[in-house]
Amino acid sequence: MSRYVLARSLILLRPLRRPALWAFLIVLFTTGCGPARERIQVGGSTAFLPLVEAAARAFSHRTGADVELFGGGSQMGLTQLQSGVLDLAVSDLPERPPGLREMTLARVPVAFVVGRGFPVPALSRFLLARIFAGDVTEWARMGGPRLRVLVVSRAAGSGTREAVRRYLFPRGDFSPRALVVDSNGLMGLVVSETPGAIGYVEEGAGGRGVVALRLDGRRPGEPGYPLWLTGRIFWRRLTPAGERFLLFLRHFVGSGAGPCRPVER
Repeated sequence: MSRYVLARSLILLRPLRRPALWAFLIVLFTTGCGPARERIQVGGSTAFLPLVEAAARAFSHRTGADVELFGGGSQMGLTQLQSGVLDLAVSDLPERPPGLREMTLARVPVAFVVGRGFPVPALSRFLLARIFAGDVTEWARMGGPRLRVLVVSRAAGSGTREAVRRYLFPRGDFSPRALVVDSNGLMGLVVSETPGAIGYVEEGAGGRGVVALRLDGRRPGEPGYPLWLTGRIFWRRLTPAGERFLLFLRHFVGSGAGPCRPVER
């Protein structure tokens, strides 16, 4: 039965005074009218969240669909995808979970950062490994000011943390005294506000209060820069709206419209 027929039948069965009639009709025709907005839930890597967010805004503007974004890191995103909470999960971990389909998104350099104005513009891989392992605790030993080093790291399950760990420690790990944060935003805030702090973020993700160090003489993103993340998006089964968003995302990344670099094929 249509809403119009239902409303007419009810009015005929029980006459209403004019104010009550108008109130009844307003509620009836303004709640639940038309098809529900399509919803797509995406979560995972905060490294590639700005890329997906930019695509989601453009997609929502064109189609009217709701794209809900959640961070939490690569491992959490994959776990929530496998449990059915998410439609799509973004990961920069090297592992490829079984039973999932995937598409490569883009790549981004990972930068080691200090607070803006800190008088150490560059470090070598060897010194960074000693710093993040906790073996060097004073900046003065590296030509810097008389400040203690505060190592700031991402939480376990972060693809960025795993990439840095593999780069710095083929057989080791981060200092147990490192301050652990769970997002790029917190990393940038702590490093920018704490004298002597050093951390790592994807290029441009730490905010204006931090500056990227040169790594073995190269700036992040320059030819020969050694530390990059590759982001991939995973799914199991997609709704029609999810399939359209995935296709839109592929073209969005390929056009260079996002903040990350497309992967060269």
